[in-house]
Amino acid sequence: MGNPNDHIHSLGYLALGSRLKRISDALYAACAEFYKANGVEFEPSNFPLLTLIEQQKVVSLSDAATALGITQAAISQKATQMQKAGLIKLTQSTLDKRSKSMSLTTKGQVLIGQLQPLWYAIRQTQHDIGSELLHPLLPLLDAFETAISGVNLLHQMATHLRDYYAERIVITQYNKTLSPHFKRLNELWLNEYFSIEPHDKKVLGDPQRYILDRGGRIYFALLDAQVVGTCALYPEESDDKTGASYEFTKMAMDPNLRGKGIGRRMLAHVIEEACGDGIERLYLLTSSKLNPACHLYRTMGFTDVPLTAQDAAKYNRADVKMELWLNQTNRSAA
Repeated sequence: MGNPNDHIHSLGYLALGSRLKRISDALYAACAEFYKANGVEFEPSNFPLLTLIEQQKVVSLSDAATALGITQAAISQKATQMQKAGLIKLTQSTLDKRSKSMSLTTKGQVLIGQLQPLWYAIRQTQHDIGSELLHPLLPLLDAFETAISGVNLLHQMATHLRDYYAERIVITQYNKTLSPHFKRLNELWLNEYFSIEPHDKKVLGDPQRYILDRGGRIYFALLDAQVVGTCALYPEESDDKTGASYEFTKMAMDPNLRGKGIGRRMLAHVIEEACGDGIERLYLLTSSKLNPACHLYRTMGFTDVPLTAQDAAKYNRADVKMELWLNQTNRSAA
């Protein structure tokens, strides 16, 4: 069950790497002390490379890196240490000056002869410990290493990080207290990627008049009561004034929290509300320079449509228009 006062143990999977390293450090330390007690000077961390060279007789640095699953730079560092100790010799390839191969020296071969009985004792000791476990240790390690190699760890971590933020985000609508953040967050990304155009100045300067009083909505994403995102819905100007079509606009994120799924969470909330309120169609104008945003919209069901002259006149930066029909029956009739 482990020591209840062991902090690393109490962290569970979060400290898996630290726990495995602690086990590794304990084994390395025991082996180093065992070597010393038996009059042999050898660094335990060089064991995998030394045995690989013994088995293959001659092995290149790059092949050793592949066989041991570590970087070529790490192999090169170990090879240099072992060469200085007189255990191996490095030979430069005649075909490729950048490639070097390793082979044992006489001193290295003698050392292996001295280490063989010690390795037997180490192997048997660790086998004794492993055989006492409920589940065989080596097959579990094999399965775990296979599982790790079959997963893009960074991608999976990023996915769970987005889940973390998505679960903690609260979406709320406009109030006067939050109003300054609508302008602040939008000006940040506009100044970063483009410039603030006349239509932006008008809307951001008085969102009450240009969005809310015309039947639009402004949303805010809160994380721990802090505003980290915003967006708006604006009824499309049309002759029949049905208000069945709305522009999704002015979505902006805290720059430090981009790519964390907050935009997706806001857009999903807006789509859900629009469906519930009978809005038939959402459309948006954006720029092909904003690849992450365009990708988000398409994965949320928006499809590309041609820009109209009115669209092009609204923003100089807009070269992409997308729409999402929320009622397929009305779409077929349109």
